[in-house]
Amino acid sequence: MGELMAASSGNRIAKSTVGGDMRELIQQNWPRIASVLPEHVSPERMLQLAISTINKNPKLAECDAASILSCFMTASSLGLEPNDVNGLGQCYIIPYGKHATFIAGYRGLYKLALNSGEIESVTVEAVYDGDEFEYQMGDDAKIVHKPSMTAVHSPETLVCVYCITRFSNGGIQRNVMTKSDIEKRRDASKGKNSGPWSSWYEEMAKKTVIRSASKTWPLSSEKSELLQKAVASDETTPNYRDLLNPIIETEENDNE
Repeated sequence: MGELMAASSGNRIAKSTVGGDMRELIQQNWPRIASVLPEHVSPERMLQLAISTINKNPKLAECDAASILSCFMTASSLGLEPNDVNGLGQCYIIPYGKHATFIAGYRGLYKLALNSGEIESVTVEAVYDGDEFEYQMGDDAKIVHKPSMTAVHSPETLVCVYCITRFSNGGIQRNVMTKSDIEKRRDASKGKNSGPWSSWYEEMAKKTVIRSASKTWPLSSEKSELLQKAVASDETTPNYRDLLNPIIETEENDNE
């Protein structure tokens, strides 16, 4: 959050109302949001994705303006693209009541892991009833997965998900989470029956295992801090007003 505060201090976002046109609000204030984008990310593309996110989920337009702006600033600072098409988004902006919440997707965590410069590859897969799966720990650790061409892929038939991380120094880490492990994480989420958990269960299951694995990755580079920030931001609701009060004006403030 420190980068967001530093990027926004001393500048006031254009006046907005909670019930105003959210798309217009984002366009008006985009220069401040875009200012925290990494150099390799196109501001034009990110703006198009932000507008598309609002268009595809009308409930976001009913959310508190500060929470919307905060979510897009978080996505921009991490360089993650919001997109809810077929569960392929690097991150999601989800409405919970009148507040919007930033949720990292597994593809977003995967991207940040590779960008850390300390990870060579990350393999994340789901195992279903009918697949051949062998998991062995100890001195001769290994994972063997032979998918069945006839297995039914659904939340009900999912057995487990696993993550194999290969580090640049030659090390390998293996993590496996059973269906019950995934369900425990889902039950702890306020969006367990809606949003990505409802629409793209496998993607969220994969995100859960890579998120768990990332907490024990021995990363030390500055780039790895973005990954840890994404993990920490996931499914949380920060105090948006405290974050954005210095840069957002509302009609309520004008009347004081």
